Amino acid sequence: MYKKALNKYYWQLLVPALVLILISEVLRALEIIKVSVFEQKYIFSAVIFALAALSSIGLPIVRRLLFVDKVKNLKEVDPLVWMKYEKQSLQIALLTPYFFFIASALQFISFFYTVIFLLALYACYYYFPSEKRVHFEMRIFRINEDKAA
Repeated sequence: MYKKALNKYYWQLLVPALVLILISEVLRALEIIKVSVFEQKYIFSAVIFALAALSSIGLPIVRRLLFVDKVKNLKEVDPLVWMKYEKQSLQIALLTPYFFFIASALQFISFFYTVIFLLALYACYYYFPSEKRVHFEMRIFRINEDKAA
């Protein structure tokens, strides 16, 4: 039940970003929109890069540490509390593809473009709510699967 709900939520967050990226990449390939590298502000590219790194790696780790600290003394975690945590983690991590859209639309220099792409790919891959991952998380956080069903 939770795997299906998380999977649906994952795609609701990701599909708009993928559509934006696709449009941006098509416009870029057709050279309909051309942004000069010299017009870009280097600092803006660095800020978007830092935000992408935070949203794909840094903030999800902080969110997980806060959740672990919150539930560490509980024998059993409420499935709804856990579900809220999982959704917040997805929201944070799946901001990264939107940062990649910005890098694509503004045609960042290849270093920032490539690294932000890799960070987006990592976030999409790592946080995908597969059956195996969801069951593992439920076991780690002591979610009673009978109550969760």
